[in-house]
Amino acid sequence: MSRGVKTGIVLDHRGLLSLSDIPITQLRDFFRRLVQKRRDSVTRASRVQSPVGCLAFFENSTRTLTSFEKAGLDLGLRWIHFDPSLSSLSKGESLEESFKSLAELDPSFFVVRHSEPGFAHWVQHWTQKPVFNAGDGRHQHPTQALGDAWTLWKQDLKSGSVAFFGDVENSRVARSSGFLFKKLGYRVSVVNDGRPQTLLFSKAMGFRLLARDKLPSQKIVFVLRAQKERGGHSALGPLLKKELGRGSYWMHAGPVIENEDVEWALCRFEDENSLVRQQVRACYEVRYRLLADLFEGSR
Repeated sequence: MSRGVKTGIVLDHRGLLSLSDIPITQLRDFFRRLVQKRRDSVTRASRVQSPVGCLAFFENSTRTLTSFEKAGLDLGLRWIHFDPSLSSLSKGESLEESFKSLAELDPSFFVVRHSEPGFAHWVQHWTQKPVFNAGDGRHQHPTQALGDAWTLWKQDLKSGSVAFFGDVENSRVARSSGFLFKKLGYRVSVVNDGRPQTLLFSKAMGFRLLARDKLPSQKIVFVLRAQKERGGHSALGPLLKKELGRGSYWMHAGPVIENEDVEWALCRFEDENSLVRQQVRACYEVRYRLLADLFEGSR
């Protein structure tokens, strides 16, 4: 680990690879500190000595990539951008050798997205640096899950029912956010699309299977994009506005595909029953706080 890096209350020396080992008391403490809106800079006084993070995204991203980058810049960090398409991987270099070479440049930490489940753990093993898992295939998306939960807490929705709607089988968001919602005490369900894969997913995760006509009874409907890049699709079609109950909300980690994920009438994201815009802001706040925790006291 680079000099000056310390552990945070949610983080350990590995960064944030998974949500499974985080005690519920630490999660609640993390959200309490987010409420305080602390804006402590890392090392603004010295750009030369400020920490350097490495962004290594092997899959496309808008929200996760830019919010991590902005959070770091707002804290005074600098960034190395590793672009796989411009790297020596095209010449036959292995992923292990690529990351070991990057580690020799001594970045303070990595932010990694890859299609292979567990890839962030390999990067931490190869580099011995803290790693933030920004999505590994259909497996995990820890910072998105924290942002989704923080979205609900900011709206004072700290309990209630959450139903996942769409391609749950291929969704890392459903796995991570659903796991975290359940851990925080929400009643989590999956909308039944009649497919055996959906039934197996609900059983494996310990979520209830919900009939579609029961959607109006749910406080939160979390819509999922069909993961076409992983061979996924949604057998449900788009969520319809009439399927939301009075006082219900809908969420989506983005990008929202109009008339595939939700019908056109729901694509006004500023409407009071949409939390899509709030999720973007909440994920930035979570990533800012995680980076600040990693470098707190580094001066």
